Amino acid sequence: MSTLAEQIAVAIVATMTTPPMSSVPAARVFRDPDDALRSEVMPCIVVEMGDEPSPREVLIGRQDREIEIRVTTLATGTSSSSGQTQADAASLESYNRIFADRTLGGLALNIIEGPVQRISETSGDRLASVTRQFGIEYRTTTDRLDS
Repeated sequence: MSTLAEQIAVAIVATMTTPPMSSVPAARVFRDPDDALRSEVMPCIVVEMGDEPSPREVLIGRQDREIEIRVTTLATGTSSSSGQTQADAASLESYNRIFADRTLGGLALNIIEGPVQRISETSGDRLASVTRQFGIEYRTTTDRLDS
């Protein structure tokens, strides 16, 4: 059994692996950034769970919650395109897949787009990243985190 927040993170990974993305194969979607960097095969995507603010009781016995999910696309440049261009394409595809079902199969109440961070290294492998943050709103009972 896992928390609803963990189930949401798993659902987001599933949106990027089934069917496979055109920009990033399913085997290159990770939950751990260290695994992604160790794989050395780019582009790849990392889905991480972030912070959760305090829940809000909206009904007796029900609480609205929000989990921050970060989706980071990593890519390296090639002779024909920059790492940033590749990372941007994969980031766009992952964004479109996440917003294709704003309830993530009924797990979430809503998805809220957050800030985007872009980083490019100019030396070495010319690694580039695009990190998109999403606030995923969901509801649990006051006595359980898994339903």
